This record gives sequence, C-alpha cells and structure tokens, in this order.
Amino acid sequence: MKEISADIAVVARSYRYHNPPELLVKMQDLIGQGLRWLNDLFGTIHIKVPGLADSSAASSVMQWLLYGAGIAGAVICLALLWARLSQLKKQSEGSRKHVSSITRVLDSSGWQKEAEQLATASKWREACRALYLSFLQLLHERGISEFVPTRTNYEYWHALAKHSSLQRRFRTLVNPVEAIWFGSQPASQNDYKLCLTALKDLQSEVALVTPTATGASESKSGLRTEPADFKERD
Repeated sequence: MKEISADIAVVARSYRYHNPPELLVKMQDLIGQGLRWLNDLFGTIHIKVPGLADSSAASSVMQWLLYGAGIAGAVICLALLWARLSQLKKQSEGSRKHVSSITRVLDSSGWQKEAEQLATASKWREACRALYLSFLQLLHERGISEFVPTRTNYEYWHALAKHSSLQRRFRTLVNPVEAIWFGSQPASQNDYKLCLTALKDLQSEVALVTPTATGASESKSGLRTEPADFKERD
C-alpha cells in the first residue's frame, strides 16, 4: 500500500479552519437545550419521540428555520413588489383620465405667482402643484421639453435625457410633489419651502440651457391643459 502520510501532511498544512459565526453557535445551543427540555417533558408523561434528544436534531431544526426564513423573505419581497406595481398601475391609469380638462392660461411666471397666492392662503398642497406646473411651463417656453397633457411625470423625466444634470435635479421637485399629491398626509409649509427651493435650483439650471425656436409657441386655441398626473382628484 502506498504511503500517503506525506500527502496528508501537505493538505493539512494548507487547510485553514474558520470558526462558524458566534450567533449561529448560540442559536444551535439554544435549540439543543429546547429539544432536550421537550424530551424530558415528554419523558415525564411517558411519551417518547425518536431522535428528539439526538445531537444532530438541533442542526436539522436550524436548517429548517433558515429555509423558512428564506421563504418568508421571498414572500415578503414579492408582496412588496406586487403592491408597488399595483400602485404604479393605479397612478398610471389615473393620470390619463380626463386629459382634456381645461385650466386657466398661465405661463411659468404666472404659475409661480399662483403658487404664492395659494401659499398665502395656506393651501400648501395646491401651491406645491403650482410650482411644479411652473417648471413644466418653463421647460416648454425654453424649448427643452414640449408640454404634453397626457405625459406622466416619468415621461417628463425621460424627456430630459439629453440634459443629464437637469434630469437629475428634476427628481428633487417631482418626488415631494408626488408624495404630497398622491399621499394621504396633508401638505405643510415646510413642504412648500422644499418645493420652492427645488424650483429655484431648477430655474438656475434651465438658464444654462440654450433655448430652441420651437419652445415658446402657444397652442392654436390659446388654452393649456395641466399634466395628467396632477388632475384634481375626485
């Protein structure tokens, strides 16, 4: 028979044992203690459960617990994903209802003045929306992005792809406005200040963009419709 002790010694020298995580060791000890307690309890009433006091039982229980935790985590993730997709679908459907609703003819500065008047009346929710409309009209007037009533907020964001800095800053305004408009919590003065600060930053960014000739044209009817995302809710 071939002598293999030298080979074994080489393998042994290269082997590095890593201790298992302390938390898992403690959990296994607790499970083992619990199983032994159950075994003793059943023993007092003359019930014998095969394998309950086996040293490998704790490992098996831990393995099943980990499986269960993994399955539970997957179910929770799927539930959250489904809830989010349902919410997005609901918003998308709602954003396209009554797209022909006509509002007053206001340009970008007009919407900003409207926001100031609404803020004076403590109508913070409507004031934040007016600030957002002011920005959309500004994009239209500067020829950066055409004002299209049926567009969603995501579509406006995507339309700014050629202006990466402006596109990135766009979320600082639309995110709080979406939360205020679609959320259940009432808007506050702090929300208005946040939106106003975001609008001013965006206005400074827009000023750096060279306007195009097609931007400032009005529609033939002289009337504008507000974007689909922010129709008045029923």
